[in-house]
Amino acid sequence: MAASVSATIRLDTALTGQLPTQTWKVDFEGLHDTNWAAVIGERSLTGQLHVHRVLSAGSVVQFRNYEYTLICTDTEYRNLIQLVGKVCYFMPHWRDEGDPTTYREIVLLEAMSGDKLLDPMMNYFTATVLLVDADGCTVG
Repeated sequence: MAASVSATIRLDTALTGQLPTQTWKVDFEGLHDTNWAAVIGERSLTGQLHVHRVLSAGSVVQFRNYEYTLICTDTEYRNLIQLVGKVCYFMPHWRDEGDPTTYREIVLLEAMSGDKLLDPMMNYFTATVLLVDADGCTVG
């Protein structure tokens, strides 16, 4: 089965089977991901450019960070606050839950902002989360 687009992401420090336990609703107007490489360019005294970068088998290592705007109830919002600063299991909004280890990543929930009210009954809020690639780190 190929990856499919879902209206949710999975993000948690715990797994249920091979899937991160908690599911979060996504506001598709608030999707953003950044592909980047750890590269530093500096110039010598003669002006020659020296590029320093992380390589693996001769190829530049690329990292991917995600920024999502999530739609949360008050309880979900408070649960999300508990994950800030933690390394978590993550599955993006495009995934194949039948083959979770292919799509599951390790990320750091670095920052959370938002708290915009979506309805007058105060049932739903938005929260923007910044997920930083943490491949190789221990979840927890």
